[in-house]
Amino acid sequence: FVGGSNLHTDAQRLILGSGSFIPGFEEGLCGLSVGETSLKLSTDDSRVLGEDGLSVGYISCKLSYGGVMRGSFSDRVDLSAESGRYVGSALLEALRGQIVGDVLPDAYTLSFDVTGDLEPEEVTLSEVKLTHIVTEERTFCLNVTFPTSYPNSPALAGRTARFHVAVMKAERPVTPELTAALILDRFGVAPEQLAPFVPADSTLTAEEQIVAAFPFFIRAGLEAEREAEIREAVIMAFWRRMDAIAPKAYPEALLAEMITEVREQLEMEYNRDYASQYGSSLSLEEFVLAYYTLPEGVTDLDGFISHFAKARVRQKMILHYIAAAEGWELDERERTEGYETYMQELIDWYRDYYGGMITVTKEDLIEIGYTEEYVCEQLLFEKVDNAIFETMREYIVFENE
Repeated sequence: FVGGSNLHTDAQRLILGSGSFIPGFEEGLCGLSVGETSLKLSTDDSRVLGEDGLSVGYISCKLSYGGVMRGSFSDRVDLSAESGRYVGSALLEALRGQIVGDVLPDAYTLSFDVTGDLEPEEVTLSEVKLTHIVTEERTFCLNVTFPTSYPNSPALAGRTARFHVAVMKAERPVTPELTAALILDRFGVAPEQLAPFVPADSTLTAEEQIVAAFPFFIRAGLEAEREAEIREAVIMAFWRRMDAIAPKAYPEALLAEMITEVREQLEMEYNRDYASQYGSSLSLEEFVLAYYTLPEGVTDLDGFISHFAKARVRQKMILHYIAAAEGWELDERERTEGYETYMQELIDWYRDYYGGMITVTKEDLIEIGYTEEYVCEQLLFEKVDNAIFETMREYIVFENE
């Protein structure tokens, strides 16, 4: 299946017993030796595909569909196959007689499933290069069946597959001794980060203090991550519920303004992410329909824009209603100081993210949409979210504890 060939990319790391691959895969690897494989591949440019019984090869190419270049692609091709994605296409005949390293000058259009939904798409392969020829194929391979429930790709659920596997390296993990040098160098922790976790009356040496404080430092970090995850889950659940019960009625002026804003944002993303790289072979509508997940019942650009504009208007209305009802609105100090802090943090982010190569000013940010009104609304969201979380904290229930 597409994506199943890994001959031209880095090897996959697998910890036996992790259960991270589909059932039967790990068991099939047990007992194999490093370098053992079910395939013998030739990179000898004197071997000819289609002669002396050499009918199986591997290709690499560029793949496009829907009028959009999707990147590189590698795959197995069998000239003698009676069924499969290439049977009946001009590509098979073009590969016959080629040697390793040959690049076909033409592009080939054919139909096969490239997205994993088992529905064929019309795709175009260009710059097709023969990278390997299979000189021997032994009986060893992994025959496995995808689980009947397979969220990663529901279309593959319950289907059988055969994997040709090469064992590149085998390692046994060894737990190193926890030392100050390991903590500072390998984990990149600075002594000042550990200082709050060292008892004030400690008589340990400096290195012993680092080792003693490290577990408490890790625990504090995990607790902070857990708190952030819980907060996000609570806030998201709250807003989903509010959106579900909110009246579906919108002030006309506000909705019209939001429709314009959403359209302008999509146009900016289209020009920045697509047109600047690939030209205008796709219209704005085709770009949106190809790159965005469409809500149920939405089939065109106007419907997409209207859907998200209404969702944003609902969110604004709910936000300001809750803030007013609960007395959580921003006061003058929060607006003034919060705005200046927000803008400065954004300026610093641009500087750090681009390594000082790009600098922006407050005026630049305002020009691209960070007006005082917009920023203060983001600050209001943060204030309301914090208040909601603290209000709901006592009602959080943890399972399996």
